[in-house]
Amino acid sequence: MTAYAISRRRIEIGIRLALGAPPTGVVALVLGRVLTLVTAGVVTGGILSLWASGFVGGLIYGLPPRDPATLVGAASILLALGVFAAWLPARRAVRIDPGAVLREGSRPNWWHLGLTRRQHYLSGHHGEDDK
Repeated sequence: MTAYAISRRRIEIGIRLALGAPPTGVVALVLGRVLTLVTAGVVTGGILSLWASGFVGGLIYGLPPRDPATLVGAASILLALGVFAAWLPARRAVRIDPGAVLREGSRPNWWHLGLTRRQHYLSGHHGEDDK
């Protein structure tokens, strides 16, 4: 999901790098967005797990249903995995050649799909993409 989001923002990232943004700033931009989403998911999941613990309390043996160490451990693992999963595409985004990305931005949208002009015309998808 993050790799797709970054691919949609290639031109923005290319412009930032061309204007002199430090690579760490671009990585921080991507990681900040992902960290916000992962944190929202962990908080929502934590609230739902506390609510659901009342229903499954009788099924768990030897562990209280609302064990704080388990909840904190699970949340920490999820946050770490989310950041690591976002770090790989963010690192790849920093290695983009700004000149190549900016040259790509002037091409029509159908070109990025690997279509010829004829294939695009036959597909029936016409509109503002036809440059």
